[in-house]
Amino acid sequence: MSEILHINVGGVVYTTTRATLVNFPDSMIGSMFSGRMSTLRDENGHYFIDRDGHIFRYVLNFLRSSCLSLPNDFKDWELLETEADFYQVPELISAVNEVKYKRNNPEKTPVKKQTLIEMECKKESMRVMYFRIYGERCMMEMIESIKQIVSKPIGWYREGNCLHIHGDVEDRHKLIQDFSDAGFELKFTNISLSSISGVGVQGSTTATVEKWLFTRDRDYKEADQSSTTNSH
Repeated sequence: MSEILHINVGGVVYTTTRATLVNFPDSMIGSMFSGRMSTLRDENGHYFIDRDGHIFRYVLNFLRSSCLSLPNDFKDWELLETEADFYQVPELISAVNEVKYKRNNPEKTPVKKQTLIEMECKKESMRVMYFRIYGERCMMEMIESIKQIVSKPIGWYREGNCLHIHGDVEDRHKLIQDFSDAGFELKFTNISLSSISGVGVQGSTTATVEKWLFTRDRDYKEADQSSTTNSH
């Protein structure tokens, strides 16, 4: 039987199992409860997450069933999108986008299933950048610059569906261009500052962190091949 946990999310206490919380092991919340990240506890010994407590019910239910269930009068889309991004569950991010689109466009054609690729870039110096790219391995291997990078013996490593790369600013431009050439569309980007410290760093300094989210219809390749065939 899986371990039962009590979680205090912004003052709202939930009871669930560790197996549910690590159902998506490569996500942020999966890392928090698999032991890869430290997690705070409140005065009652409950795990504590300083996020919106009421919206977490939808996140938790998705972890349980892989299905996003929202009331018909749901209005807090921006908040749910923000929380889904924080917990870094790509399947939840995709589900939020799909349900939101269907609710706002009831008479239009349903959204096709999409593939997501998330890229995080941290600028460590004037030219050196560290990349974290998350997505389905078969999809990432379609990207020409990624194929070139992983063909080399050094400068990268893979952790599950996450690819870690040490490169420079030219690599960022090449990756973005190659995502576009492969049919991916930029859906979200964010730039922030993050404190960094450690070996080789004098005291504490800040680094620029960029987040990019790219999507593509799953049948893009088939549709492209079909149009090419019909043109001949």
